Amino acid sequence: MPSLLLFASSFLLLLPGAISSDKEIESDTILLSTGKSKTGRVVYEDDEVVILRNRSKTKEYERAEIDQVDSRVRNLNELLDRLASQGPAIMTNGDALAELAQFAAASRLSGESEALFLAALLANPEQPVALEALGCRERKGSWQYKKGSKWIRTSDLALAVENWKDRWELRSVHYKVESNQPLGQAVESLFDLERFYRAFFEIFQEELHLFEPEESMDFMLHGDNGSYPETTGGRKGWFDSSDLLTHVNATSKPWRDTMFHEATHHMFHMTTVRAKGSKGSIPAWTDEGMAEMLATGLGGEAGFATFDIATPDAKHFRTQTMADKPHDLSRTLNFKADDYRSSVGPALKYAQSYTLVWFVMYGNNGERFPAFMNFMRSAYEGKSSATQFQKDFDIDSKDKFEEEWFEVVSSTSASL
Repeated sequence: MPSLLLFASSFLLLLPGAISSDKEIESDTILLSTGKSKTGRVVYEDDEVVILRNRSKTKEYERAEIDQVDSRVRNLNELLDRLASQGPAIMTNGDALAELAQFAAASRLSGESEALFLAALLANPEQPVALEALGCRERKGSWQYKKGSKWIRTSDLALAVENWKDRWELRSVHYKVESNQPLGQAVESLFDLERFYRAFFEIFQEELHLFEPEESMDFMLHGDNGSYPETTGGRKGWFDSSDLLTHVNATSKPWRDTMFHEATHHMFHMTTVRAKGSKGSIPAWTDEGMAEMLATGLGGEAGFATFDIATPDAKHFRTQTMADKPHDLSRTLNFKADDYRSSVGPALKYAQSYTLVWFVMYGNNGERFPAFMNFMRSAYEGKSSATQFQKDFDIDSKDKFEEEWFEVVSSTSASL
C-alpha cells in the first residue's frame, strides 16, 4: 500500500514524540470578521465570547466579531465524537484507527495521534500507515517500534509490561498517562480521562466561567501492586496535591471509578488552587460528593466512558437511610479532608457528601441547582464556609433544610 505510506509521511512532523510543543499549544486561531486572525490558546468559549491567551496576555472577543475558531479543544471534541460514533469495535480495526490518527495529527493533537497509531498496531501489527508514522523499522522479517531506547516487535506491543521503569507514557491535550498496564488499557485510559474532562466542563465551565488549566494533569496508573506506592488505609488511589500527581492501583476491577473519583479532586485543584489569580478552594463535602457523583455515574466500555450523574446511587442513599445516627447538616458542611480517611465511619461521610450534592443539584426537580451554582461561584472566589452556604441557598432554618434533605434521601432510597 505505497500510496498510504506516502500519505502518512506528510504527518510525521506533527508527531514530536507525542509531546505537545509550545508552538502546537499556542497555535489556536480566531479569524475575525475584519479578515484579521489572532493566534494563541483558546482558554474559554461560550455562546457570547471567546477568550484567547497569548503568553501572559488574555483578550476577550465577542462572537459577533468572529467568523471562525480553530482550537485544539474543539478538535479533540470532534475526535472523541468520531471515536464514539464508531464505538468500541473500532479498537480492533487497524485501518480505521490509523485514519483517525491521521485526523488527530492534522488537528494538532500529536499525543492523541500517537496513541491511536499505537492502537492501530495493536489491532494490526503491520498496519502500514501506523508503521510509517511511528518510525518503525523492519528487521529479519518483523516490524519493530522504538520505545524509549529499546526496539520491540510490533507483534509484542500487546504484551504486559512487567516493570514500572518500562511503563508507557502517553499524552493528550489535558493529560499525561504513565502506566504499566497493557498498552491497550493505557490508551483506553487516556481517552477515558479526556471524556471525563469534557463531562466535568459541561457541568461547570459556563456556570463558573472556568478557563482551561495551564498545566497538564499527570496520572500514574499502576498495573501491578509492586509499583503502586503503599498508603495508609489501603486506598486504591489518591491525588497528591504537592506533586500534582494522581496514583491509581489498576490491578483489579473495578478501578476506573477510582480513577474518575481522583480525577475530580485533581480537576478541582487545577481550576482553583493552580489557576491564575485564583483565591478559591472547594469544601471537602463538595469535593468528595462530586467525586462520588462522577465515579458512581460511570458507564460505557473502557475508552468510551459516559457519565450519568443525575441517576441516584442506591448504595450511598441506603447507607444514609440505614445509619443509626447520620451526621447533621452542620457537621457535613464542616467535614475536612482527613475526616474521610478516618477509621471511624468513612462510608457514611462519603454517602452524605454524595447525597447532599445530589440533593442540591437534582432533588425536587432541581429547584436548588441555581443556588448550588451560586455557592460554587462563591467557593471559586474563596468563600465556601457553612455561613456562605446558608447565604447562597437563602436558608432561614438549617433544621428545615436538613429535614427536607433527609426526606428526599429517604423517599429516593425507597424507590431504588
